[in-house]
Amino acid sequence: MNAGETSNGVGRVRTLTLIDKPLAIGGAERLAVDLTIALDPARFDRYFCATRQTEFRQLDDQLRSAGVEYLALERRSRYDLKPWWSLLRLLRRERIDVLHTHLLGSNLWGSVLGRLSGVSAVVAHEHTWSYVGRPFRKLADRHVVARFADTIIAVSQADADKMTSVERIPAGKITVIPNGIQDPMVTATRDEVRAELGIAPTAFLIAAVAVIRPQKRLDRLIEAATILRTEIPGVQVVVVGAGYPEETLKLERLVEERGLQTTVRFLGERNDAANVMAAADLGIITSDYEGIPLSLLEFMALRRPVVATAVGGIPEVLRDGETGRLVHELTPEAVAEAVVAVSRLTDDRRDELGEAARALQQETYSFEAYIRSVQELYARLLDR
Repeated sequence: MNAGETSNGVGRVRTLTLIDKPLAIGGAERLAVDLTIALDPARFDRYFCATRQTEFRQLDDQLRSAGVEYLALERRSRYDLKPWWSLLRLLRRERIDVLHTHLLGSNLWGSVLGRLSGVSAVVAHEHTWSYVGRPFRKLADRHVVARFADTIIAVSQADADKMTSVERIPAGKITVIPNGIQDPMVTATRDEVRAELGIAPTAFLIAAVAVIRPQKRLDRLIEAATILRTEIPGVQVVVVGAGYPEETLKLERLVEERGLQTTVRFLGERNDAANVMAAADLGIITSDYEGIPLSLLEFMALRRPVVATAVGGIPEVLRDGETGRLVHELTPEAVAEAVVAVSRLTDDRRDELGEAARALQQETYSFEAYIRSVQELYARLLDR
């Protein structure tokens, strides 16, 4: 069978992407949408199903303009089960070949419904979690998702190792496909962005781009900033992103308590995050756990060195001393030490780190490589 051909030799492959809330602001949601749109329309008939999104006009227009059929189940809660029948009927009626699910809820329900509907291949996509606590999730992943899905995509080898060691999922059920990104679009110059933000052209600017939630440990960044303002005169830290309101409020209070109002600023969600990233001297990630964060790849694509905690799949991507600095001790002091070390490099040396980061991202973590890997996986599963 040729790649991209269905098991019955029809020729075109019918794929359906399943995710709860595709308009959420996380990287997993963004990748699910971008992946569906990017699948080769000459080979794939593409369907997209949002299980719990109710305000979907923007997404509907985006997908339909790309030739993707869109269905919103509009489930009101996790206990709203009736809409699943609509999906089951769709899978059978349209004779879907590949059901590609994303994140726990869709992985769980999709793996079961995919088998009930006779879908040829079910792909469950895990975009990382802490692998700590949550016994129900471990049981669901091991006894339901791993049993009924043909394969589970892990975004890093570190995640794959956690799946086998913590969740006890058979290694043969796991496929590692690292995240990839499209080139970020920069529409303003460095000086224009800094002028808008009121940041001096010569100030050392550190940027974090993240969904504001406990996992990202932005409190660690704020505590590090109390050290940085004495070590790097005029240093500025900006955080781009939105998220949990209670977490945002907690972090804003911490900034006030530490007297960092003129050093640390939260810019909220911005459509031009790439402009801010490109205007920074350094990208930073202070998370407790990660798969392969899209912000890391975006900083690399924009030729920016990154300081990041050595968790999850980050050490698989960030080469310590070559494209940035890894922080092995998850403390504000260790974060500050790594940032200070980068700040004291010459401009030429920081440019070298940025160029090396760009080259690595283009070679290994491009969006083209990501799409190619997924399409090849589909073909292998259907051939099998």
